Amino acid sequence: ADLLRSEGEIPEVGRLRMTFSNSGEFELIHENLHPWSIPARLVLLDRPVNETSSRTGLKMLPFTQNVALLAEARAKGFDDGVRLNQKNEVCESSVANLLLRLDGQWVTPDLAAGCLPGITRELSLEWLEIQERRVSATELENVEAIFLLSSLKELQPVAVLGDRELTIDMHLAEEFARHARESFEP
Repeated sequence: ADLLRSEGEIPEVGRLRMTFSNSGEFELIHENLHPWSIPARLVLLDRPVNETSSRTGLKMLPFTQNVALLAEARAKGFDDGVRLNQKNEVCESSVANLLLRLDGQWVTPDLAAGCLPGITRELSLEWLEIQERRVSATELENVEAIFLLSSLKELQPVAVLGDRELTIDMHLAEEFARHARESFEP
């Protein structure tokens, strides 16, 4: 509360990040949040996730590798990138979970692929008719549509994967938003 009061006018939408160290110290950072306004453009990234690592599935600091991958995608003219694991399975983006439409069915990669167990991903599994399963990299050739899933993006549509244009189907994002309003607003 002190941090927010010190900033004066509090924006309607913001992000409060709390970082705790092993010593018991913590840091608070508040930033204005600018929701996505256009669909994302994704590229396939060339640094696989080690799905067998003891740190896989944990959101831990330092987050430097993820930030570097995001910068790499942006340097190539994209907004983010798709990461595969060492078994050549689709995992996640550098900063979000993925939801893919394959053969008319919405799927999200299984946690065993090495992705983070994100909140928006979990709510999507609960609220929407999607399937959780392993997705091979070869299936990306036939992906029809993609959403990036994260607490800050909710469901952001993807317009491009590499050199392919994808279908943008906002029905799922609208359904997610309806569930969120019904579940979280008084």
